[in-house]
Amino acid sequence: MVSEAWYRNALFRLAWELGAGAFGGRQTQFERLFFGNSQTMAWRMYSSYDNHEYFRQIIHEFISPEEDHGPNSTNG
Repeated sequence: MVSEAWYRNALFRLAWELGAGAFGGRQTQFERLFFGNSQTMAWRMYSSYDNHEYFRQIIHEFISPEEDHGPNSTNG
């Protein structure tokens, strides 16, 4: 079973890559140039979907190790 610390570390690494890594930096510049400031973008993104649990599960599956595929996993 994956520890909470491992999961948090993986989540923070994903956030770093998307927000501050090379890819995230280019994406941020693109969004600021074409779509507006970060507060406007955050509000648009927050308001644009209502399926938070679906996206949370996708992220969990993406960062979890191969032997653990979600909270209902029978491994461990």
